[in-house]
Amino acid sequence: MQQILALAAVIAIAASVAGGTAAAQEARFSLGEDQFAAGGDIRLVGPAGGDLIAAGGNLDIAAGGAVDLIAAGGTITVDGPLREDAILAGGTVTLAGTVAQDVIASGGRLRLMRGARIGDDALLSGGSVTLDGDIGGGIDYVAGRGRGGRSGWEPSRGAHWGGALFGALGTIAAGAVAFLLLPGLTLGAAAAVRERPVFSLLLGIAVMAGVPLLAILLFATVIGIPLGAIALLLYPALLFLAIVATAFGLSEGLLRRRLSPPTPLRRLGTFALAVVVLYILFAIPWIGGLLGIVALLVGLGALGQSLAGARRDSLAAG
Repeated sequence: MQQILALAAVIAIAASVAGGTAAAQEARFSLGEDQFAAGGDIRLVGPAGGDLIAAGGNLDIAAGGAVDLIAAGGTITVDGPLREDAILAGGTVTLAGTVAQDVIASGGRLRLMRGARIGDDALLSGGSVTLDGDIGGGIDYVAGRGRGGRSGWEPSRGAHWGGALFGALGTIAAGAVAFLLLPGLTLGAAAAVRERPVFSLLLGIAVMAGVPLLAILLFATVIGIPLGAIALLLYPALLFLAIVATAFGLSEGLLRRRLSPPTPLRRLGTFALAVVVLYILFAIPWIGGLLGIVALLVGLGALGQSLAGARRDSLAAG
């Protein structure tokens, strides 16, 4: 589960979707027992036999019996029981039901309500965390403020920085893989972070708000339904890689101060240092969440520019 911790960089997804998705239109479809939904205000009720994947402004998940839940939105409320795991990212995330296994949740405000239960581990990241329910396994968290109620949990300094450590290690590992497999895309995104940070920030806001809306439009057409599903499934990975892009942008800026050309090993070492610095900043109470959102949006916009550049080069070569 710790590997997915980097999804806690999904963390900040919610905050932007919260302010950017207000469409009343919604679209839903099913693949086998799995259900997909996107829109401004989404309410899922009734029994669900497979997985649930949803994105929108306000999500109310009252369907019971689902296996896994992946949800991203401005406000997320989960009432129905889940048979396995939940990955949640939103401005305000409220868990009022039962999750049999693990929960990964991130956003501005996280709440585990009285009577709610997480059967196994919880990975939490946000501006504030309130736990009034029960958690059967361990807790890793990065939060500005935390409070424990019936669960008896109280945030400790060790847990606070421990969550940041696990997040940094996961990001370093993913960044190393991205650099080794896709060096052009990775360094292109780093250049955009370094050379066009403001434009990258604005583009990142547009991309984050635009992906759920694009999924809605695709779901509205028969031929576009598979593409809409792919967009939602790749959304968390794209958001995670945005933090990687921002860290590479910082590290490449440091390397440019040296006269000798950087070696791959030196690049990765400086990248690891940049990741550690970022996660230390993210763990600072009150301002850490804001810094995380900015880093995510800048990296997301930089990735968009790098992907667009790679597409142009491919068309020119063809």
